Amino acid sequence: MKHKEKGRQGPRLPGYEVEYLLFGALLAYGNRLQVLGDGFYHEVTTKQWFLLACLELFETPPTLGELACAMGCSHQNAKQLASRLAQKGYVVLQRDSTDARRILVTPGPASEGLRRKYHEKQAAFIQKLFAGVPKQDAAVALAVVQKIDKNVKTMQEG
Repeated sequence: MKHKEKGRQGPRLPGYEVEYLLFGALLAYGNRLQVLGDGFYHEVTTKQWFLLACLELFETPPTLGELACAMGCSHQNAKQLASRLAQKGYVVLQRDSTDARRILVTPGPASEGLRRKYHEKQAAFIQKLFAGVPKQDAAVALAVVQKIDKNVKTMQEG
């Protein structure tokens, strides 16, 4: 949870079920990770970096909708992030030639430079983040998060 401030008490964990504690931990972790990431990159925010990382999941340029789905955010949120990245040259936005309503997102000329600049620093960050965590434990954690994500998607569908 939150770091204990000098002279202040830390948070107490009442008798919550493990699922409630995990839910809260995931939310708090997301916030802390975003703050950490926003201090990591000088050119882009953590969410902008995540959009660039998600672009690599696609073999062909995704639409804004496909990218939003991969990121787990709204179409509008992905559009705002992509627009800001396009202004900086990190992505290129273009209308789909087969359907003018769809906007395709491709890496821009500046994205490769960003990747090269931070490659070693990112590797060190991940190594430090997962220090003391066996790969097997990380794999189990990933499997749990994937199952929760599947449930979230089912809940969103109604």
